[in-house]
Amino acid sequence: MAKKVAVLSLWLMLVAVPSNFVAADPRVKPLRGIETIFVQVADMNPAASADGLSVDQVQQDVELRVRQSGLRVGTSSSAILYIRVQLLKSAAMSIYAYDITIQLDQEVSLVRDRSIGDFGATTWETGSTGIVPVSKMKEEVRRDLADFIDRFINAYLEANPKDAQK
Repeated sequence: MAKKVAVLSLWLMLVAVPSNFVAADPRVKPLRGIETIFVQVADMNPAASADGLSVDQVQQDVELRVRQSGLRVGTSSSAILYIRVQLLKSAAMSIYAYDITIQLDQEVSLVRDRSIGDFGATTWETGSTGIVPVSKMKEEVRRDLADFIDRFINAYLEANPKDAQK
């Protein structure tokens, strides 16, 4: 049992380092002027689907929430809202360790040297890690995802006030 806890703890430390943050740019300026985003959900551990959480469900949850905010969701865009949910199941302990990352990737260019051309970069980001019982994984992960998408929407609305859109 101690070995399993140590392995899960090590895994959490490895994935938590790059993703336990609030936002890449709290000033929200990189979100200004975005009209349409493309939502891309990374593949998840197949065990998650067996326990009730699928890529399709996450895609639908995120797209619905984004559309309700007034932001358009398209089949292609230079602004990509990338959703990554990494899950590691310990059947012996009946828990999931999870790491959620939400990031907005956009085409950018360097002011100092425009000859480099445009390239993709992450311009906004949030996420967290956690441990949850298998029986509550679906609800907890979906709740956390909803909270993170709300953070994105609030940042977007701050950068694009309705008065300025008229």
